[in-house]
Amino acid sequence: FNYAGDWKLRQGLPKNEQTAVPYKWVVDKPPVQVQAMVLADKTLFIAGPPDIVDEEDAFFALDDAEVLAKLARQSEMLDGKSGGLMWAVSAADGKKLAEYKLNSLPSWDGMVAAGGKLYMTTMNGEVASYSGKGK
Repeated sequence: FNYAGDWKLRQGLPKNEQTAVPYKWVVDKPPVQVQAMVLADKTLFIAGPPDIVDEEDAFFALDDAEVLAKLARQSEMLDGKSGGLMWAVSAADGKKLAEYKLNSLPSWDGMVAAGGKLYMTTMNGEVASYSGKGK
């Protein structure tokens, strides 16, 4: 079998054999669709719209009114109508350290960490600056 080009075949393999990249932890299906991320020291920051729909499950229930309503709501969230979420995650073990509500979605790949601060460009054209306690 040629697993390299067929992701569906690889799904049957143990997780550590599904990739050539070694990893220490996995957060499976976080409730955030990551549009921006940055590693700052020992904390990984991720940001994006909330993720409220499992699209793989929804595909098989497209005649269900509740599923259609959730898909419509997810579409609104992807358009930024509900702002977004930012998580601070431990780079050591993947545990969520904090969660923040954002007024606007981040621009694609629009986060950077420098000088003890986190900067984010947003879809509404702003640049936001965040710093840790006491800074």
